[in-house]
Amino acid sequence: MHLNRFAVMSVCLVWVLAGSATGQRSLPVIAVADVHSPFRAVDGPAVRLAIENTLARTGKFKLMERARLNTLLEERGLSVQGIADGTASLGGFSGVDYLVYGNVVDATFAIRRKFGSRSCLATAELNVRTVDVNTGEIRASESVDFTAEVASVPTILKTETTPEDPCSLVTPGMLERHCRDAGVEIATKITIALFPIKIVRVNRGDLFLNYGSPALALGDYLKVVELGEGFVDPDTGETLGAEEEDLAFLAVKDVRSKYSIAEVALSLSPNESVEVGDVAFKLDAVEAKALTKRLKNLRKEREKRERDCRKAQERARKRCNKDENSPKCIEAGEAVARYCSQ
Repeated sequence: MHLNRFAVMSVCLVWVLAGSATGQRSLPVIAVADVHSPFRAVDGPAVRLAIENTLARTGKFKLMERARLNTLLEERGLSVQGIADGTASLGGFSGVDYLVYGNVVDATFAIRRKFGSRSCLATAELNVRTVDVNTGEIRASESVDFTAEVASVPTILKTETTPEDPCSLVTPGMLERHCRDAGVEIATKITIALFPIKIVRVNRGDLFLNYGSPALALGDYLKVVELGEGFVDPDTGETLGAEEEDLAFLAVKDVRSKYSIAEVALSLSPNESVEVGDVAFKLDAVEAKALTKRLKNLRKEREKRERDCRKAQERARKRCNKDENSPKCIEAGEAVARYCSQ
């Protein structure tokens, strides 16, 4: 049964008044559990704190306090480790929509030798998952790794107390900044996985995106796609994906706290324009490098065409100055049409 226009207006009015009364929209509640690290030098709590702070800054979640999460776990007789191992049930687990948990799955410490010194090259890999508590479905599984060179010791003019192995000096404090950076990257990936980057406004060539810092940065490239009709597995009914049409590459030119402004760097579909609601995917470092090279080559080709056009116009002006019907003038005119019409 379809609602009439008056009914639709009434529903909208109630929704607006309710939103005004509460002063805020309903945000999903997300809780960040411990990030376990079996490696002394890799600080799991620092990763967790960075994830919490970054998720809070996005404005897309309501962050559950740690004490409240611990209470909920205790009430249900659950443990984050049990959830991570798949041995704990989330049935009846209320008060939170998404639960984030993770582990430092690998860490290596190797001696790097340089002239006059030795240092420790620390490499760590973190794996963090986000589960939908209502369905038990894993909504995002993200891995991040980092490499840091720390704890340098001299090999020239060393003393009796200079250790042979600089990795024995590595402490969590030395890797804290890298752990925080990894936490920020993971939280950003989680947020974008749950809430894709979208174009929310188009104004005179400026494209407004629903993400600001730290998800996006000045100079980032994104690919805009138009999502078509979805398709499902006929046996299971599971949604497998949707058809995508690449529309354009964007370049971020201004970043604010809650949104960014981009412009079209390269149009991929001449017959389709970028519109509000289109989804954008941030390019990784390899993809961004390839696009930069592509844009550079396209710019060179455009500059060459412009030079060829100017030269053709100059030749046509000289040859047609005296006789516009001469064969040379006609030939020059054809060259202008060939070089300047692209």
